[in-house]
Order: sequence, then C-alpha cells, then structure tokens
Amino acid sequence: MSKGKTRWSLSDNDFSLDYSPPGPVANAFHLDNSFFRGLMGPIGSGKSVSCCVEMFRRARERPIGSSGFRKSRWIAVRNTGPELETTTLKTWLDWFPESVFGKVSRKPPITHHIKIMDIEMEVIFLALDRDEDMKKLLSLEATGIWLNEARFINKSILDTALYRDW
Repeated sequence: MSKGKTRWSLSDNDFSLDYSPPGPVANAFHLDNSFFRGLMGPIGSGKSVSCCVEMFRRARERPIGSSGFRKSRWIAVRNTGPELETTTLKTWLDWFPESVFGKVSRKPPITHHIKIMDIEMEVIFLALDRDEDMKKLLSLEATGIWLNEARFINKSILDTALYRDW
C-alpha cells in the first residue's frame, strides 16, 4: 500500500473499494507486519475504517488453499453488544455492504460470511466486556483479531487475545 490513493477493484462489474490511509500513522499501520499493532488518534480520524480495510486487505493476501479460495476468519471485538452493533458493525457495513458482500447473520455471534472472487472470509463480531467473556475466544481459530476501542476492554481479555496460539 502506498501513501497515495489505493483503489481495489474486486471485479469489473460489481464493486470497487476506494481507500486512502487517512494519514501517515494509518499508512504506517498498514505497512507494519508486526504480530500486535495498535492505532491511536482522535475521534473521527479513520481508525476503525483503517482496521476494517486492513482485515480485508490481509484476507486478500492469504494464500489460495486447496479449495481454490483465500480463507480467513477474523474477530471484531467491542466491549458491549449495543456498541458493537451501533459502531463496529455499522462501520464494517459502510465499507462492506450486505448488498455486495452477503447478508450478516445477526444471530449471536453476529457473523458476516463473505465469498467474493477468490476470497472466503468470515468476520465474527463479539462483545467482550467481562472476564468470563474470554471463554468466547478460547476455542476460536482466527486469522486475526481487532479490538475496537481496546482501552475499554478488560486487560484479561486483551491478554487472552494476545497470548493464545493464533
């Protein structure tokens, strides 16, 4: 990804994703391949959008498996269910609308199954606001996890997300 405008065309006819990192910090975030990364900035600075786009970008970079698809599973975490739906999921759907990427299953856990071109991607949206919620992470095999507004998530949940064997 370069500092300039990046245009991703998923097909000739269906949809194109136009995204430019909102600044040098977000650009550096996209270029960083560290296991653990964080993105901080003021309200409205594009942090959540950058994280949504980053998950999809990484899904596009996965190797093609024997099924012919680039498979990945992502976890998007917010501390409460209402905030998960009104902020995290809303931002996700602004960029990856159901009309193009398929319907979201709103039955808990909220899940968006995407199958477009050679990408087969699952995004699971979880509310984790109590220590006992970390059990939700223990049996999940995921490509990556996005802790949306991590400062509001209990440290024990952060530790579980960080130190499990992804």
